[in-house]
Amino acid sequence: MNKELREKIPVISFLMMIEVVLYHCESPSNELAVSALDLKLNTAIDNFVTGVPCILCMSWFFAITGFLLFRNLSFQNLGGKIQTRIRTLLVPYLLWQIIYLIKSILQGNSWTLSDVFGQIFLLRIWPPLGAFWYIYTVFLFAVIFSPIFLLLFKNKKVGWFSALAMILLLYIFWDTLYVGNGRFHYTGNIKMHFPAYVIGAYCGSLYQKSSRDAILRCVASFLVAAALLDGLIENLLYNMTIAVLPIMILFLIPVPEWSKNRNVYRCTFLIYATHQSLISLFMGPIRQALYALIPSAAVSNLVGRILCILLIIAVNMGIHAVMSRFTPRTLKVLTGGRC
Repeated sequence: MNKELREKIPVISFLMMIEVVLYHCESPSNELAVSALDLKLNTAIDNFVTGVPCILCMSWFFAITGFLLFRNLSFQNLGGKIQTRIRTLLVPYLLWQIIYLIKSILQGNSWTLSDVFGQIFLLRIWPPLGAFWYIYTVFLFAVIFSPIFLLLFKNKKVGWFSALAMILLLYIFWDTLYVGNGRFHYTGNIKMHFPAYVIGAYCGSLYQKSSRDAILRCVASFLVAAALLDGLIENLLYNMTIAVLPIMILFLIPVPEWSKNRNVYRCTFLIYATHQSLISLFMGPIRQALYALIPSAAVSNLVGRILCILLIIAVNMGIHAVMSRFTPRTLKVLTGGRC
């Protein structure tokens, strides 16, 4: 991978992770609004954070994961890449689930063996560390789909039609595709971001053989196809746009030189692992203090999210610094080598 992309991915991934944290911070109740304007601003902030940016950030992670896996992937090195995904995805996933399971038990929650197995391995809502549903999903994608995609993407044109067909079939049979009990699974989350993974994987398979412009033309052609078929499949163009945006961002959006190679990016995975617990710890007191100073739901919403994010970043930078100094091997295992 060229230097530009290698430096760009950590920057954008960190920003996307900040949006994940923003989403999980949630908004104060509209009942706290002190005026009609305050109510509108509070609602607008909530709609912005929970709308397209939230869907886009997870599509980014799915697309980039697929892109990085299929870059230089072949049947000769498939076994090695799967072994790497065991170390970087499955092992951290299991370790963090154990940590959060113990935390949950210490907090007085009870778990049966069936609950533990089903929620960690069978896609039931939610594993002890709920945010890590993505980690387990992309590991399963790597194991299940890599041999199939390798065959389909061997030829550029066949790969393009295959990728489009998989996405169309997903939307056609959307309501019938799920895993396990139809009421208690997160298959809907997986289906939502599967198109981004497919397009990322397809573009990754082209990366060594095609120019940037050629890859972008392929991405644009997915949008054209979606526009033509939008009348047949509801919201196809909108969904396809979300699916292709991560690759377009990767190749088209520059990042400033000053933003590259910052130490804080080493904490992205730790932020992902800890942010929900830290939000539950920090957000309530922060918003109570803000509302006491400035009675405004919108101020409490926006400023509260910013302060909470800054605290979460600071805590995780501290954790990273301490573990790097005293337990570097543990840090490496817990982060899948992302430290």
